[in-house]
Amino acid sequence: VSSRILHPHGSILLLDTSPCGSSLVTAGFDTAFVWRLPSGRITWTLSRATSMWITGVAVSDAGAVIALTHGDNVDLWCGMTGKLLRHLRPQAFVTSLALIAGGARVLLGSIPNVTVWDVDSGDCLRRWDGGFDRVVLSAGSATAAAC
Repeated sequence: VSSRILHPHGSILLLDTSPCGSSLVTAGFDTAFVWRLPSGRITWTLSRATSMWITGVAVSDAGAVIALTHGDNVDLWCGMTGKLLRHLRPQAFVTSLALIAGGARVLLGSIPNVTVWDVDSGDCLRRWDGGFDRVVLSAGSATAAAC
């Protein structure tokens, strides 16, 4: 698979896999590719006109939802159709992200806060402010550590 992955991007800057191992998402500067494993075939190309590079990627449990961050923007994509589901504007540069609750929620970490968003509605469900210097998220345990 590795030789096929390198060809479309030129450079892979970020990647994430679904915990079940069925999907791999690789991201270059402005485009992400969704790969089906173990075949190594590209099923979707995710790209949206933006002046920001892709700065983060997360894949839900079964690969049903894919989150890409572009600075202070978050795009939520359907991993089954390759269609853009929703665009979020958390109004802070996102430094880390995780899809939790089976892809129903996205946990975003930024320097000023940590937020939880509903994927379907696009609503911010919870916000913790604190002027954090560092935020680390874990999708497996749906936890956030901030300091």
